[in-house]
Amino acid sequence: MLAAPELSVPGCSDRSLAEVELHPGKVEQWLASLPLLNLAQGGRQLHSTLTAYNRMEIDPAVRLQLLELYRAPVRHVVSELQKQYVGMLLPLPEKNKKAAEQNREFQLELAYGYKYVVLAHARQSGSRAEIALALQRAIRHLTEVLLTSSLSYSPHPQNLWHEIHSLYAYAEQLGAIDTTVNDPLNSAHGHSTVADAYKHALLLDLSDPYHLPSRMIVKINQYLDSYASLATLHRGFDRVEPNCHFLIDLESDRAGLLYSDDMAPDRSERYCLLNTVALARYIHTQLTYFRNGTPPPCQNLPPVFYKTGGEDMLLRLISVWGLNPRRVFRRNSRQNAAVDVAIGLDATNYWINGAHRFVVSAELVGPFVQRTSIGVFAKTHEDVKHAVDFKHEAWDLQDESAGGMSLRKIGLVQRRVKVGDIIAMRFERGEDWTVAVVRWIKSPNSSNVEIGTQRLAPTAIPIVSKFIADDNTESDFLPSLLLPPVAALNEPQTLVTPSNVFRPNRVIYMDDGQKLSRLRAKQLMEVASGFERIEFEFDSP
Repeated sequence: MLAAPELSVPGCSDRSLAEVELHPGKVEQWLASLPLLNLAQGGRQLHSTLTAYNRMEIDPAVRLQLLELYRAPVRHVVSELQKQYVGMLLPLPEKNKKAAEQNREFQLELAYGYKYVVLAHARQSGSRAEIALALQRAIRHLTEVLLTSSLSYSPHPQNLWHEIHSLYAYAEQLGAIDTTVNDPLNSAHGHSTVADAYKHALLLDLSDPYHLPSRMIVKINQYLDSYASLATLHRGFDRVEPNCHFLIDLESDRAGLLYSDDMAPDRSERYCLLNTVALARYIHTQLTYFRNGTPPPCQNLPPVFYKTGGEDMLLRLISVWGLNPRRVFRRNSRQNAAVDVAIGLDATNYWINGAHRFVVSAELVGPFVQRTSIGVFAKTHEDVKHAVDFKHEAWDLQDESAGGMSLRKIGLVQRRVKVGDIIAMRFERGEDWTVAVVRWIKSPNSSNVEIGTQRLAPTAIPIVSKFIADDNTESDFLPSLLLPPVAALNEPQTLVTPSNVFRPNRVIYMDDGQKLSRLRAKQLMEVASGFERIEFEFDSP
């Protein structure tokens, strides 16, 4: 008999079985009667009974039936609770943080139940189909724990990956990794395998979710329901090309590492290789549709899946699954250093402008009457000078390189932050502000936030911009920045604006406080949740 996988489950209590309904037919009726529109009450009842099951001795076949009945109503509650924290600025308020924690608890309890079935099978063999189902479900719900942690930018539980690897290795020993099982919660196919669930988990983690906006994480997770199967897993491999390959250590507590030429793993059973070549090729094919002006076919995905953020998602995935980015600069840390941080494009504009209200030029150029108030700056000088939204705060430096910093804020964070925010940074008063973007976030609780930043420019010129919309209406002046060219990267001068400004060849008016200039947008260099960076050329009316 094979050795049982190393899995954590709660201890069983002396609670009487009579206190909890165990007959699948009656449980199904009870679940159908739950007031799931009342999220608090329905969710509380679901969690209470699920928790009770996982602390009682139940026949494995009955336990499996009960768990299958619970998956759909739990999915409904989880989807509703997710709305309370996805897309929120960090740190999450306590109410929203609690919603994320509730979702994680739901997924942990489902995973516990399926792990019980796996452990029971290890003691007394059952059918191949039954154990394949339990293994696939356990991996799937541990992946949901990983997803919930990523969406709330909080650390995932210790030993999560150790258990996912153990479940896959056990399925491999049983010859059950490719056994197809029905999975109604797989929105793309309605079925899955242990191998596909495992690859889904690996690829989700390897997409580097803590560096992504939460809505993109949701999108990637949905994408993987359709396309995780394109990746392949290999044992007993020789040296391979580094691109599109990841080394998986099944005895570790992490997903995997980018494979590189200097790695020399032995051929022991602890290693396997994840190959994403076919997946990367397919993503390239999908990106070709966008280059030709149309989104790719959605196939098993929702009809409008690629309409919003689809191209950005694919570009991100090809960069993490198709190429091997390497850190160029050595990192170091200044001891006990504090960094002033102003969060948001509007605040960055304000502080780079010397903490003054931006005053537009008096020059009249363009098809509109010049204004003297601009978007969020449409306040008096006294109102704006020390506006709470524009206050900078001191963050603690954790790590530094030529390309950016890792910063931590403990205590009250006056202005919340998200991945993709523009920020201004300086070490001390009197120094020039540098412009950076938030690339990743972790927030284990509401009074602890850590961010990773990447410098965009050592300096910038504060400006405002406006454009004429397709319906010929004029936008307000928008706080923006003019970034200098970067000769080393062969990058031209660029314009940083709020989101949804760029259109190919769109005319944009830029006011630097001295004059109003007419520009024409050439290329979108970068788009994030908090800004767009646009290559432009000066244009004559």
